[in-house]
Amino acid sequence: MRRQLARAMMHQTIQFEVLGSFTVVIQTHTTNKHTSHKPQVALPKTKDAQRLLAYLLLYPDQTHLRTFLVGLFWPDLPEQQARRRLTRALAQLRGYPAGLDLQIQADVNTIRRVSTADVWVDYQVFSQRLMPHLQHGMHSPSAVEALTEAAQLYRGELLPGFYDEWLLPEQRRAEGLYRMALMRLVEAYRGQGRYQNALEYLLRLNELDPFDEANQRAIMQLYRALDQPQAAIEHYQRFQQYLLDELDAAPEAATQMLYEQLRQVRTDPQSATPHLPAQPQPLSLLLSADRVTLPLIGRETERQQLLLQLNQLFDAELAMGGLILVERAAGVGKTKLVQTVVHDLAWRGAQVVWHDSLTDGFHGPYTPYIQLLEIGLTELRARQIAAEVEPALLQELAHLLPAIHQWLPEPQLSTHTPQPQQLSPDLGGTEAEQLRFVMAYAQILLEWSQAAPLIVVLDNLDQWSPDCLHVLNLLLPRMMESALIFVGLYQRERARQDEAVLRRIEQLAGAQLFLHMTVPPLSATATTALIRTALATVTPMPHFEQRLYTETAGNPLFLLALLSALYENELLTYGADRQWHTPLAEPTATAIALPLPSTLQTLLEQHLARLAVDERAILEYAVIWGHCFTLTRVLQLTPYPMHKVLAVLAQFEQRGLIIMVTVGYQFRPDLIRQAAYDAMQHEHRQARHHRALQLLRQELLHQADAVPAYELLYHAQGAELWAEAVHYALAAAREAHQVYATETALAHLAQADDLLRIHMPFDRVEQAAIQAEIRAAEQQWQRPANESKPPEQERIEPAPTGVPATIVPHEGLATVRVRLAKTTAPAFGRALHEDEMQTVVWTLHHPHDGMIQGKKALRQHRLQRLVEEAVVQGAIPTAAELATALQVSEKTIHRDLQQLRRQGTPLPTRGSRS
Repeated sequence: MRRQLARAMMHQTIQFEVLGSFTVVIQTHTTNKHTSHKPQVALPKTKDAQRLLAYLLLYPDQTHLRTFLVGLFWPDLPEQQARRRLTRALAQLRGYPAGLDLQIQADVNTIRRVSTADVWVDYQVFSQRLMPHLQHGMHSPSAVEALTEAAQLYRGELLPGFYDEWLLPEQRRAEGLYRMALMRLVEAYRGQGRYQNALEYLLRLNELDPFDEANQRAIMQLYRALDQPQAAIEHYQRFQQYLLDELDAAPEAATQMLYEQLRQVRTDPQSATPHLPAQPQPLSLLLSADRVTLPLIGRETERQQLLLQLNQLFDAELAMGGLILVERAAGVGKTKLVQTVVHDLAWRGAQVVWHDSLTDGFHGPYTPYIQLLEIGLTELRARQIAAEVEPALLQELAHLLPAIHQWLPEPQLSTHTPQPQQLSPDLGGTEAEQLRFVMAYAQILLEWSQAAPLIVVLDNLDQWSPDCLHVLNLLLPRMMESALIFVGLYQRERARQDEAVLRRIEQLAGAQLFLHMTVPPLSATATTALIRTALATVTPMPHFEQRLYTETAGNPLFLLALLSALYENELLTYGADRQWHTPLAEPTATAIALPLPSTLQTLLEQHLARLAVDERAILEYAVIWGHCFTLTRVLQLTPYPMHKVLAVLAQFEQRGLIIMVTVGYQFRPDLIRQAAYDAMQHEHRQARHHRALQLLRQELLHQADAVPAYELLYHAQGAELWAEAVHYALAAAREAHQVYATETALAHLAQADDLLRIHMPFDRVEQAAIQAEIRAAEQQWQRPANESKPPEQERIEPAPTGVPATIVPHEGLATVRVRLAKTTAPAFGRALHEDEMQTVVWTLHHPHDGMIQGKKALRQHRLQRLVEEAVVQGAIPTAAELATALQVSEKTIHRDLQQLRRQGTPLPTRGSRS
């Protein structure tokens, strides 16, 4: 009786710790003395039971089909054998732990674990604490407390020692959530002036990714804020040695610059200025000397739409490669929107590469694809990926993108790149050669996205050449099975300036498009919120706010520039009472004119006109090099010493005129560069382009291919050296045609022809000869008119009875037709199944938009791969050869389909997610 009473007064719970270990603890609570005992319990005996237990712990309250679990845990075993192993594993979990109940419910078809208060799983608590508090700006005491509790729960990798494929996405998700929790804690404590707490969590964040130099610099800055410059210097030196040992590399220029500043502070304390505010205070965009980063305002709907699509990359069952298009007008804030979303996803473990396309006249063939690799891949990572790519494809890629020679394995690649000296009708590639490039680049991307989901942001997509957009259209269908999403940002009004570009962008809408989003201007409410946030005030000024909304039509960039202009014209002042004052706040102030130019471009020009003389001069030397520039290039042109140039560039960075990127500096937004370039005096612009051209020519004397022809063309036009511009345009056409960028090559020919007609830099005989050369090249290089005809408009005649299946190359392999006669190819017919088409058409350069579902989708995808690989190798496979290849892969196809059905995942479709 006493024993029964004691049991009644005791309550037991089961605690599962799966973060950093896999342990089971029984916690006993007594009602009389409030004591607890925590004996550790051994895991189930077999690995099968442990894996099943782990899965049920991570996915409670879900009904799992036994057929799905069998395929998940033992995909290579016969079904009956796999079912027996599942039954034995389930039997071990019944009554485990001894005397307690995990609430596992099972019948002949399904298994389910019901979550109860008596079963505690640290990973579930970890996620529940974090999820409501991960957004930017959520620094309330309750949010900080919840984030702190969650960070304490994360003791290491989720279920270490388990290597099942289904677990990898969860492990990445857990680490990504932990990263975001640490980052939010760092932001919260730094905003409160509690730098020691911020440093503690930033050091923990650094342990996850010691190669992240932004974190390294933040640590050094916090040491400086804590008045510990020596600790910051020692931290830099340890990091410098770590990079040298691990990668044989040096820190980034920004990290080295911060180190030099810290050394100066240590040697001359009087020169030190506080790097961070001593007390937390709201920063106004107009009053702060440093650049203030404003939160995302008024874009919650668009943000949720983007997250809905991009979050699927973290789900192994739903992950599928594709494209998101974001269309907007200039200055409406689409860049800020996408930056905020991908920043959060990066903390979850996604790889994010941001490519801002050039808008300054540089249109080299495949330039964006070269830059994506340069920006996104370190030399070590590039070599790791290259080791997984077929040598023949690497050779093709290096031929088209010579810059890749710098980081790909040497023995497999030839460094010879032919340089044609004249326009010749037989130069240039075919569609099959361009297809080889697409296949090679696709394999690079596929390998790149294996480690973690990959998000590639393509800003200013409307500035791409038609050839580059065409290649993107070819790449997208090959990314269907990857965890990679392209996010393309463009302005339709700017794309309309080039019909070929607009047509190519519209074609992207049929190539694995997930979402086509249009970003509108801000609403009146959001505009009011942005004004108050920019001014760091909560005081309403309704008449002022409404006037600004009316004048700017909700354009964020225009609005912020106007606030700055009002402040500089003393129409907006900050008083001793720490309040903003403006005559525009009065209802009767409608007669007061705003310093509002007719265009945003003019407003930016007025802002630039207020720069000091030396600042304006250095800015002009920078913009002459284009959208991106390096310190070396600026120093080559400017008479100012290095320390002066560095100081001015640092001021530009603080003001948000430029940002530091991997290759140097970049103007963002590009409107700033365009405004500075247009406002430059004509003779200054011409002279500086001439000087830049001379410098580039000197580089060519030392290395023949050091500078691409299109860059020389840009400066020759700016210097108004028309004869040289014609020659460089022809050279740029040769370079583009040599790497199969036909539309870019034709555009350069048209450019050369326009220069000849308008400026007539040669005598009649020489001009006529050059024009004849241009006409001959145009006739040879232009694609046949019927090649761009959509394949669905072509009449496909079925193969006549008794004729074997054949593959017919059509118009330079633009379309590959597989003709099938079942009577003469019965094995091939059985492979495709009786109820499927007799004629299968794949359009390699115009991907089919129709719905392809179920087993046929997987079969067509496999068969397309077989056809492509054979064609690019110069071999035309017969129907019998294709049938044999399909039969070999039949088991794999069947297993893939079974797994998809067990998971309840919709079978692959094309065009179904747009």
